[in-house]
Order: sequence, then structure tokens, then C-alpha cells
Amino acid sequence: MALIHKILVATDFSGPAVHALDYGAELAVTYSAPLLILHVFTLPVVAVPDGYMTVTAPDAASMTGKLHDGLHRAEARARSLGVAAVEYRLVEGAAWHEIVGMATAEGCDLIVMGTHGRSAVSHFLLGSVAEKVVRKASCPVLTVPPRSSTDHHPRGA
Repeated sequence: MALIHKILVATDFSGPAVHALDYGAELAVTYSAPLLILHVFTLPVVAVPDGYMTVTAPDAASMTGKLHDGLHRAEARARSLGVAAVEYRLVEGAAWHEIVGMATAEGCDLIVMGTHGRSAVSHFLLGSVAEKVVRKASCPVLTVPPRSSTDHHPRGA
């Protein structure tokens, strides 16, 4: 009996996230598990003299359209790596909170996500989504470091 029945891969479309998608896809193939690809976004807020201003509805629609396009490409990549069951979700909110919540709501047995390898100072100032997910998730979390030239490339990727 497989220990992994459903895998969530969190993506921000960066190089490390694509590398993590490759690992998640290979695990999904190995365990015959469905793959759920998740991107969490926040609408940009701009400070103005009298307060704050969010993006306009057309700008938000354009932005979410581009994000759906990115998720569709991630889905196609996972399928090209042999994953039979792939779906994706786009949600708005705090990344770590939405990742943990989606994994719980969808019954995921594993979360896979890339790390950016930030310096200690950058990590202290910016925090780490991966660290918060590791601390808060109720299932195992596989963090995948940025790819180096000596890395194993899953399935010839």
C-alpha cells in the first residue's frame, strides 16, 4: 500500500519551483498519485498619499489570466513527465496559509515546494514560505533546493 495518495506542488513559477514540480511529478508517477499544482497570489497594493490603492478590475483579470496560463503550462509539464491525473488551483491569500489549508482540504499526503536559498539576512527580513509550511502542515513537506549543475534531472528534464 502506497504511503502517498495525493501530492500538492506549490509553485511561484520560479526556477526552483519548476525544479520542485519535476520532483513532485516523478513522485506522482512512482506512487500513481494525482498531482495538485497550486499557486497563491496577492493583488498588488500601492501606497498613495491618502492611503492605499489596489489594482483595477481589468488589471486583476489580466494578472489572473496570466497566472492561469502559467498553471496550465505547469500542468502540461507534469503530464509530459508522465503524470496521469493533474489539476491546478489558483487562490488569493497568504501563501503559507493557503498551501497548508489546500493540502488539508484536498487530503494531500505530501507537499512539494522549492526553496530559494536566501541568505540568513534575507530570510530574517522576508521570512520563508517554505519554513512556515513545514512548521504548520499536517503532512510531510519535501523542500527542493535550487537546481545546480550537478543535480540529477528527473526523467531527463
